[in-house]
Amino acid sequence: MKKMKSFNILIKFSLVCIIACMATIITSCNNDDDDFTNPEINSISLASNDSAVVSGYKQNMYIVRGKGFSGVQNIYFNDVDTYFNPTYVTDEVIFVTIDESTPYDYSPESIRIITNGGEAEYSFDVLQPSPTITSFTPNVGSAGVEVTIFGEVFNNLESVYFGDAEATIVSFSDTEIVVNAPDIVDPVQITVTTSAGSVVSEDFFGGLSYYIYDDALNSDWWSGGWGETNDFANTEHVNGGSYALKTQINGWSAFQVGNGGASIDASDYSVLQFDVYAESDGNILVSMNYDYSTNVQVMSLTAGQWYTLTFSLADFNVSDIQAFAIQEFSGSGNTLYIDNLGFL
Repeated sequence: MKKMKSFNILIKFSLVCIIACMATIITSCNNDDDDFTNPEINSISLASNDSAVVSGYKQNMYIVRGKGFSGVQNIYFNDVDTYFNPTYVTDEVIFVTIDESTPYDYSPESIRIITNGGEAEYSFDVLQPSPTITSFTPNVGSAGVEVTIFGEVFNNLESVYFGDAEATIVSFSDTEIVVNAPDIVDPVQITVTTSAGSVVSEDFFGGLSYYIYDDALNSDWWSGGWGETNDFANTEHVNGGSYALKTQINGWSAFQVGNGGASIDASDYSVLQFDVYAESDGNILVSMNYDYSTNVQVMSLTAGQWYTLTFSLADFNVSDIQAFAIQEFSGSGNTLYIDNLGFL
């Protein structure tokens, strides 16, 4: 009987120990949950120099400081779920890069952090990037010609300048601006300004140094050629000013103009340039100084669109400029419109 009583006491003691251990485990788990406190954002700095900011740009890294960041699940800039590297997260600091897809001009602008313990939001303005210019067309033209500028981030457009002369804005979108060019004399760069800043084009617009044709044939030049009919004041397709030169060329025939004035030194210029519009698909052969077979350039044209064609004068191997010709080089004939013909 004494042994049985001792055994019962041992069982009761064991049960008490098990219950106590379970209570300890449950309490420990509850304490772990309590470690995830509500997050709090105190400041944001640009990672490159650790300077405090209240706004920033996409694809830049920033340091978020505060507390309660352990267990972070999501980071949002303007409601865009942004990737973060858990290695760069502590309870008080987060390193994060603003995603390229993050919108600007958003309301309300903020960063929002969600953790196991709750959510924190902080006012932060994602700024519009500066604009970029990739190209524009045409490259030359008289005052009033419609110029289309291609690029990115043209939102909140403020102005477009050709050198020091302001252009008239016709329309614009995020990636395209249409303007009427101002009156200029020399080649100039184009400056686009938005609320985020300005960008200057690498290429120059207009202002050919020497014109063979611009609304009229240069008075020092004569017109010739063979198998063609010319209209030097045509209005059907114009790419600057009031008129374009229309030439209807038979197959393998050519439009040609020649210099009847003072000698023109080719070393004074580097480029032959002109705009051309074709009514039919086809090829043209461009030549200088009556050389129709050796130092020539052959180009393919698609009907119904303007091209700005640029040729290095060095490729024509000329020392002085005597004549210029465009030969129909498909054999089927074509009707061409030529504008802004000359040298840079």
